[in-house]
Amino acid sequence: MFQRKIYQKLLEWKNGAYGDCSILIDGARRIGKSTIAEEFGKNEFDDYLLIDFRKANQNIKDSFGFLHDSMDKFFAALFLAVGRKAMDRGSLIIFDEIQFFPKAREWIKDFVADGRYRYIETGSLISIKRNEAGIMIPSEEKRLYMYPMDFEEFLLAIGDEASSPMLKKAFESSDFSMITQGIHRDLMQKYRLYLALGGMPKPLSKYIENQDFLQAEQEKRTILDLYGDDLRSNDAKDKTRMNVLYQNLATQLGKAKSKRFIVGHIFGRSGRLLSDTLNNLESSRVVNLVYRSSSPEMGLSLFKAQTDFKAYSSDVGLLVSKVLTEIGDETIYRKIIFAKDSANLGMFYENAVVQALVCNGYDPYYFTFADKGSSYEIDCMIQRKGRICAIEVKSSSSFSTVSLDCFKKIYRSPKKDYYVLSPKMPYAENGVVFLPLYFAFCF
Repeated sequence: MFQRKIYQKLLEWKNGAYGDCSILIDGARRIGKSTIAEEFGKNEFDDYLLIDFRKANQNIKDSFGFLHDSMDKFFAALFLAVGRKAMDRGSLIIFDEIQFFPKAREWIKDFVADGRYRYIETGSLISIKRNEAGIMIPSEEKRLYMYPMDFEEFLLAIGDEASSPMLKKAFESSDFSMITQGIHRDLMQKYRLYLALGGMPKPLSKYIENQDFLQAEQEKRTILDLYGDDLRSNDAKDKTRMNVLYQNLATQLGKAKSKRFIVGHIFGRSGRLLSDTLNNLESSRVVNLVYRSSSPEMGLSLFKAQTDFKAYSSDVGLLVSKVLTEIGDETIYRKIIFAKDSANLGMFYENAVVQALVCNGYDPYYFTFADKGSSYEIDCMIQRKGRICAIEVKSSSSFSTVSLDCFKKIYRSPKKDYYVLSPKMPYAENGVVFLPLYFAFCF
């Protein structure tokens, strides 16, 4: 069982931080939602019941019909259907894959009001939205988003419990003196291993068990096929639109300079990205969309350009497998893990940085501007602690900061911080903090 940061949020909920409510763990498939919910039930409650609505028999579903009579009748029927005695008050009930039985979600308000048990739901938002027509969405539900593992969770998974606290302390104090050359080399090697494998639990588990990239790759391809099937089945208007966008991620990210997803390159002039398709793509959680903001000031979302965006894979390891599939280059793992300094890894580094920011709850934006006839772009901007962080991502130790320098000159503000993430050792110069890429999870 891997340590996941969402566990702490579940503890806060159990201890009353969110008031009286249920928890909905929302995220893409195969990221470990069911596993973490059940592990939480085992560790933190005297008793728990998990009902997987993908597999629930008709007797379990029929028991919900007794809710119209009374809670007592419902629970009596439910425990009879699952073949166990009633649980003590305060126990946990997990409604797993709740999108397959929306009626259970509709009654969450009454379950919470009844007060005898606590409730965790798991599901994928895109499937929930598809099945929630006519369902009253409960206000007594707190949604927690879950993502593939970021680099901090990856370090814990491979047995490194010391690095992430050290990196966080260094980042918050701006004291990077403890990052020696040897520590830096070790962390960059682990970071490149993370790029290659990604943060999906099962592929990572296969690698840790067997030290075999091939077994991990097979698991990742299974997930990619599953995501493609999900996107096709969830696009009601066009059975291929979302899937085609997803399948073209690697091609678009691999284009020189701009990593923007240009829809016209895929669908032609008639292939305009409709808002419902875009919303569904975001809801699927299999991609992270980074929109352009037309202003680099506080309130980035107010200046969101709805039709200008970059699309990244929700997991960098899955992106690696998509690239491997498309170009047929089975040396890609060696290139990533052993390439100490390669511009060819740019799409993976940038994807991993965006993934880390999203995992920490940020909505990253990119920003474009012109000066003296030249065009410039800032890779990522986030709002952090009342400040704007402008972040550039570099895949090589030899790089230019022309865009960031120009940005500082034109948009300088005491409420802006400037960062460059690259394979180099940490240092600060001219108001810019240069950090190794593995610091991305610290923001």
